[in-house]
Amino acid sequence: MNQVHIRQYQPSDRAAVRRINYETAFLGYAPKLFDSPELVADGLTLYFTDWEPESCFVIEDQGRVVGYVMGTKDVRKMECLMRWW
Repeated sequence: MNQVHIRQYQPSDRAAVRRINYETAFLGYAPKLFDSPELVADGLTLYFTDWEPESCFVIEDQGRVVGYVMGTKDVRKMECLMRWW
């Protein structure tokens, strides 16, 4: 069994996080429900990757991003910014 590594998110991880998000969103049904991976990923990850990356972490397995964890320190700020998205 490989050991995974959790580390701070970096801008170079953005494409992998967005891909994983689209593939797994809505219990994995996002690709069947939505034709636009960009729209889904924007709605679910944009705030975290672009506005609060210090609260994002990625999970690596053998140097490949295989998962992520995102959170926010200020829900009101997130809601305010995403309201305009």
